[in-house]
Amino acid sequence: QTVSDNVQIILYLSIFVLLCFTVLAFLVWPFRFWINNAMDLILKCVLLFFMITCTAYRSTTEVPESSMEFLNSRLAVATLVLLFIAMVFAACIIVYSFLEARLARKSALPAHALKKALRLQDVMTEVSTISDKAFFAALTRLGDQDLHALETATASLVCILLDQQPHHALHRQRLMPGVDFRIWDPAVSFVRAL
Repeated sequence: QTVSDNVQIILYLSIFVLLCFTVLAFLVWPFRFWINNAMDLILKCVLLFFMITCTAYRSTTEVPESSMEFLNSRLAVATLVLLFIAMVFAACIIVYSFLEARLARKSALPAHALKKALRLQDVMTEVSTISDKAFFAALTRLGDQDLHALETATASLVCILLDQQPHHALHRQRLMPGVDFRIWDPAVSFVRAL
């Protein structure tokens, strides 16, 4: 209402703003859990559809006859643009879903697990390109919580990727069926890395 007091302009601006937020929510996925993001997108799309449907019931009595044709042509262009954006958005969702499902089928992992694993691989590749000087400079900023998280992540990577037990203590080992029992030796890893 700060932009205009015309109900039609307010409605079309609301549709445009909601469409922008819907596209942004699809690109960013702001919530932590997948189901929350999916429900938020579905509700936004339903609201968008409802608002677009409401434009069919707009009142034409307050519009003068001389500007009615101009208004109808502008609204037709706006409708086509909104329809085009909605079709592009739907095509992006379909292509994204298809590629994610295809990638998940090849890896025999659920899509969310595959996404996290690929992110980990990207981060590990990027970290391996950091120089030793920059690496040790970054380590000086570690706090106690960071050190604990780093130790937990290292233990998980040793178990998952190297098929070894991360520690001599029994309470810090995990069950790994079908894998030979070997305890990870940091010195051996250091020599291999050199």
